[in-house]
Amino acid sequence: MGADFPFTHNLGLLTQLCEDAQLALPQSLSEVDMLTPYAAQVRYGSAPAITVTRAAALDLASETTEWAAGVVKAPPSPDTRVDDRR
Repeated sequence: MGADFPFTHNLGLLTQLCEDAQLALPQSLSEVDMLTPYAAQVRYGSAPAITVTRAAALDLASETTEWAAGVVKAPPSPDTRVDDRR
């Protein structure tokens, strides 16, 4: 892939960087940036406003982890990259 990704808890930024690197995220992760406040809470101990249910947060986190593990094990093939013609 060759892209540089900063160390950040901003999942919206990381999603955009994946798209910029031509790495297509599954549609099921389209709202993963809703978890950004929770990443900050875990790291810094602050309380985010309630924006997502616990079940939805766990589903998004599990799907994200599963997707990322697959990408790390096997980089995407050209047919899974984002279409440049958008």
